[in-house]
Amino acid sequence: MTTFIPRAYPIAEIAIAVESRVPERIQEGDICGVRKPQVGIGLKEASQFLWLLIEGLEANEYSILNTPVYEPFDPTGQYNDAKTRFDKKRFCVPLARLLQVAPTINLARIRDTADDYQPFYTLDQDDHLWLTDMGPLSHEGLIFDKVTGAYL
Repeated sequence: MTTFIPRAYPIAEIAIAVESRVPERIQEGDICGVRKPQVGIGLKEASQFLWLLIEGLEANEYSILNTPVYEPFDPTGQYNDAKTRFDKKRFCVPLARLLQVAPTINLARIRDTADDYQPFYTLDQDDHLWLTDMGPLSHEGLIFDKVTGAYL
C-alpha cells in the first residue's frame, strides 16, 4: 500500500528590491529573499525591500524564487557543462504589475529608500512589527521568470 502525502501550499513572505543596485546586479522588483511569515522586519529592511505575502506555490517551489540566473554557454559561445552562474536574480515582481493588484499603492514611495512605506502591511513605527496585512497575494501572473520570459 502506498502512502499518500498531500501537497502543501504554504504562505511565504518575499522581499522585493525597490531599487536597482548595479554592483550587486539587483534590479528593481527582483525577489531577494523568501521566508516563512514573520512578525516584523528590521528598519533597514523596511526601506530597502517591499514585503509581500504570496500563496499558491507548492512548498518546495518557494526555494527556486531566490535562485540566480545560470547560463549554459561560456563567453566564447561554447557549451559549458558546469554552467556559468551570474549574480543576477532570475525571478521578479515588476512593481508596475502590483498596480493591477492594488491600484492605490504609491510607486514613488515604494521606490524611495528613505521611506519605510509598506503598502501590503501596516508597521508599528516603534519596533517595525507587523500590525496588519492585506492577506496573501496569488503568485499567478505576479511573479515573472526572466529566463522563460513568462509569469508563473
